[in-house]
Amino acid sequence: MVRSTTGVWRVGARHSTSFQRCGLVSAGSRAHLVAMTITPNHSGLERLLTVAELSDYLGIPVATLYDWRVDGVGPQAVKLGRSLRYPESCVRSWIEGKLRG
Repeated sequence: MVRSTTGVWRVGARHSTSFQRCGLVSAGSRAHLVAMTITPNHSGLERLLTVAELSDYLGIPVATLYDWRVDGVGPQAVKLGRSLRYPESCVRSWIEGKLRG
């Protein structure tokens, strides 16, 4: 992942170990292929939560999610064009990490 001048992380040639932990990238594979086996929906792909959906699920303001993203403390997200999406597996891993302490 590469951080742009606007502070937004983008998937690049090298992947963050956080993406490896949440199951999006493993050695020798691509994120879109690995994600297909995690939580399939009707199309066979892992569900990607919008900022609003994750905000509702966690019961926190949308602005807090953006702040966490800038500070690097929230769940990993993927930038798709102008949209920010949170893979369910990354959200699940982040919550489990918070529960462990």
